[in-house]
Amino acid sequence: MVTYAALRFTEDENIADRVYWYRCGFAVQAGERVPAPVGSHDRLQCARVERVLEAKEADAPYDPALLKDVAAPYGARTFLWEGRLCKELGGVRYDA
Repeated sequence: MVTYAALRFTEDENIADRVYWYRCGFAVQAGERVPAPVGSHDRLQCARVERVLEAKEADAPYDPALLKDVAAPYGARTFLWEGRLCKELGGVRYDA
């Protein structure tokens, strides 16, 4: 069984009105926030989980070849930057 999550990128006005299906390699529940790749450059943005579906790959809610993967649970992905340990929270707001 594979976990699929329907995500809404509520903070991106260009895509906030749509829900996108992603594969999820960890337990997640509706209402949680997760960072996930968006667009052709796969930049991480924070999304809200709208729905979770457990299904066989043959019964995926979208073409499995086109699905992207949720990056990590919110706040779980870390990286070093200039010698400091940082947490990835799904993008940086840079304007109103």
